[in-house]
Amino acid sequence: MTTEERSREKILFVGLSKAGKTSIFEKFFLRSDLRTIENINPTLWYSIKKPNSEFTGSRMTIFDLGGQSHFREQYLQSPALFSKLRAIFFILDVQEPDLYEEVISYFKQVIQLVEENNEDPIYSVFFHKYDPGTQEELKSNLAEGMELMREVFQKRDYVFHVTSIYDETVHREMSFALFRSFPEDAAVQAISSLELEEFIERLAASHESLTSAEREELLIEARNLGNYLGLKIRDRWLKIAIEGPDPQDPIPRLPERLAFKWMDHEEGQKIEITSVVEEGKESDLETEGFVTEEVTKGILSSLGWTTTGKEFNVDKNRKFFKLSLDLDHEIKEKEE
Repeated sequence: MTTEERSREKILFVGLSKAGKTSIFEKFFLRSDLRTIENINPTLWYSIKKPNSEFTGSRMTIFDLGGQSHFREQYLQSPALFSKLRAIFFILDVQEPDLYEEVISYFKQVIQLVEENNEDPIYSVFFHKYDPGTQEELKSNLAEGMELMREVFQKRDYVFHVTSIYDETVHREMSFALFRSFPEDAAVQAISSLELEEFIERLAASHESLTSAEREELLIEARNLGNYLGLKIRDRWLKIAIEGPDPQDPIPRLPERLAFKWMDHEEGQKIEITSVVEEGKESDLETEGFVTEEVTKGILSSLGWTTTGKEFNVDKNRKFFKLSLDLDHEIKEKEE
């Protein structure tokens, strides 16, 4: 990994032909109707798409890899295709258990190539076409597929998703997969919330030297607020995925006084937050930094991240503070 600010925005959609990769994209990003989705032609070679997502703006680039065998062979000879990855969404058709062996072989080859490239993307595994009205007969296929995928992914960072284009599961699971893949966007939106601004202002207005008991109480309140804000942003992403953006409830944007960076470093990821004292205002930077740290930890915990180290500095002229947190992602398996 590099120490440069994170710039990997590529997501790969990987699966065999007719697994439903393009269908998921069409339903989630383009809100295509079922007639359009059911008449999609197989992807030839691969297609590159830059959806203007309400969650991440236009930074995301999706590579939809055609799943025919001759294309798969060519991809595996093209290491550059598997570089600078943010995430890989593996799609498996649960209605075709006879193809599981072929799927496993392909997924293993992709993972091997990714790891040889020293990439560490977020993995999401979609058990697709688990359609309403057929789920009872597909239960054994789903269970078998999950067991096989556990063996493929083992201790890697992965999450299972069960989806169908005939209900809201594509919206729900895709929004969650993006939430995991772009945690800095979710964290920025949570940190930008009015609730956090009001919390900090309330502290500034009533601040006195804190006793150890008061500090502990503040820590718990701040961490709980962070968890709440992280989950609130996740709910907002899901609502947008299903209903579209709501002008009356826009995604919050970072206040000018705050700067936010998400970076790679040798041992994982790092988040850096800088808060500038607004002109004409006084601020207890130590307390604000402490609160921001605890709220941020709560937010990141709701996203599956843990804090492994920190650095906190206040400008000698007391005009700003800078908070850096070293992060590690918890390995969790999510099943329906």
